[in-house]
Amino acid sequence: MHLSYLLPLLCGVLLTTSPAVAAVDPSQARHVPLPAALGAAGPVTLADAIAKALAQSPRLQAFQKGTSAARGENDQAGAWPNPEIEAGVENFAGSGAYGAFTSAEINYGVSQEIPLTGKLSARQAIAAAALDTAALDEAAARLDVIRDTTIAFMSVVAAEESVDLATEQKDLAADVLRSVNRRVDAAAAPLIQRSRSEVENAGAALALDKAHRERDVARRALSSVVGDEAFASPITREAFYDITKPDPLPVPAPTDRLIDTLRQSSALAQARARIDLEQANALPDPRVSIGVREFQASGDRAVLVSLGLPIPLLNTNSGTIEKVRQEALRTELDHRQATLDRAADLARAHARLMRSYVEASTLKASILPAATQAFRLARDGYAAGRFPYLEVLDAQRSLFLARQQKIDALREFHTAQAEVTRLIAKAPSQPSVSGDHHAE
Repeated sequence: MHLSYLLPLLCGVLLTTSPAVAAVDPSQARHVPLPAALGAAGPVTLADAIAKALAQSPRLQAFQKGTSAARGENDQAGAWPNPEIEAGVENFAGSGAYGAFTSAEINYGVSQEIPLTGKLSARQAIAAAALDTAALDEAAARLDVIRDTTIAFMSVVAAEESVDLATEQKDLAADVLRSVNRRVDAAAAPLIQRSRSEVENAGAALALDKAHRERDVARRALSSVVGDEAFASPITREAFYDITKPDPLPVPAPTDRLIDTLRQSSALAQARARIDLEQANALPDPRVSIGVREFQASGDRAVLVSLGLPIPLLNTNSGTIEKVRQEALRTELDHRQATLDRAADLARAHARLMRSYVEASTLKASILPAATQAFRLARDGYAAGRFPYLEVLDAQRSLFLARQQKIDALREFHTAQAEVTRLIAKAPSQPSVSGDHHAE
């Protein structure tokens, strides 16, 4: 069964993944009304960004045009060749009895090529497979936009969190510097501690500047994906910290209705249909002609019927048949290799997802609380003269390193989750949306 009846589904590609794998379901983004201006009514959500990206993506629009073109080709593939009108005059403007038009014979009729050798059905099969491929390409492009927007959105959130962390680190470094200055001024600490604290304060300022620059880069990347040249709206951050333990992947992973699997199957069907077409091209289609002959001398008429059939002696199309057969074999091998590659990609992405989840969870549950407590004790102890300054410095660095590691782990989690969600995306088996698939 061909997939052409599924074309309306391209308005809303369904992503089938468990809640444990996808904390945010990007497939629902198309059901979110697109704001007139992102951020006009408050912070931009992930669903808002995805909705705008789907509505404005030039890449997705290009695939939609490709689907429309394939639909036109599919409609044309079943058409018969046009009949031909034939007319002619014989036995006139000659010599003797044939010098006048009164001896002429007028022939007129129509001829039609009859597609009996399977060419028409083969062309229809090729066009149907091409339409399936174009529709699935469009669906895959939609999924790619959702994935890319999700990754870019979460990267902006991570960058914003890093700016906040760097700001806090800068403020804390300044606070520690003031504490050191008091002790140095009171001759309770050596002058070198002031120098070290000033270096640490300057380093915190540089880190903050770097964080601002990386945030700007992340926002420009999101602007590119969303289609907003100057994306400056605030964005929500709640979903960034909302993670759940991923479910294990089934072994073997299901591939029967994966978008990418169906795309390759459709391409293979198209290649095999080309073999049928070229084999049919080796056999000529008959041409039937029916007409009437008028005899000017007597005024009589007679019916003319003819049948034409080329003889395939000099050209059996064997070279072209062999060519498309080898191309089909290559497509099949590519299909097999792509299946293996996709399974490997899914395994890697899921491993990244599990690793980042464990890292983020461990940092939150044990490492961060311990680092926070260690810094608090070191800072208070230094103020009381119980600990050297290096203890405070080491504890401060450990704390902020752990907090940055948590941000990085969460960003990695959402990136891997988006990749897993994309790789396991399935095509729906039933239409979910009716009407023009271009309507947004």
